[in-house]
This record gives sequence, C-alpha cells and structure tokens, in this order.
Amino acid sequence: MADILSRDFVSVKIDEDRMTGGKDTANALRAHAVQGGIPWFVFLDPSERVLFRGPAPEEAPEGTLGPLLRRDEAVLATADGPDGNVGCPMTPPERDWFLKSVHRARVTLTGDDMAALSAQLLAFARKKIGERADG
Repeated sequence: MADILSRDFVSVKIDEDRMTGGKDTANALRAHAVQGGIPWFVFLDPSERVLFRGPAPEEAPEGTLGPLLRRDEAVLATADGPDGNVGCPMTPPERDWFLKSVHRARVTLTGDDMAALSAQLLAFARKKIGERADG
C-alpha cells in the first residue's frame, strides 16, 4: 500500500511528545476533528498555506504568540468520517471513507491503483478482524 500512496503523497508523522511544537501542530491540523484517537490522517493541498498564528489573548503578556490554527482551504480530506475518526480503516464504512479521501486528494493515482488499494485494505482487515471486515 505504501508503494502506491507514495506516488502522490508524502507521509509525515507528528510526534506530539518528542517534536518541538508537535502537540500544537497536531491540534491545529485536527481543528475540527469529530473524535480523537490515532492513527489520524489529513491530506493537504501543497499549493496552500496550511497553518498560521491567530491573535494572542488580550490578557497575554506582550510578545506572546497566538494559537496555531489551520486554514481549512488547505485541507483536502481527513480521517474524520461520518462516524468519527476512521483510524486504521477496517470496516467497510471506514475503508470507504479512506478511499474517498485518497480519491479527493490524488494527483496521478489511477483507477487500477485505487482498486489495488481497496483490495489491500480488505485483505489487511480480514487478517485483523476476520469476517467483520466484510460488513
């Protein structure tokens, strides 16, 4: 699956605990997240500015930075499906949301690539959760 996705996407992991600013960055990217949890993904438009600093609270000391915020225009799709975070997509609705997200954000991936992703997701889900993967 990674070989297909890497044709159109750059995977970036944000470590909220070990990266300087990681928690602020993750929180900003998840601005409208329905539910928390990991894994979580966001597909971003590389031609758009993604994050910006909002105004500092009035009572904050001078020089204090405002909160990090995301520009919704830069977001092509997220893991936040109709029933919350699809995380590692196992069930049919989760896999469907993931594939729709990839489809929205893809650049060069073909229909055959999307079919291969779907088949790989189903095979992985069947290994992990058995017949529940089929709905």
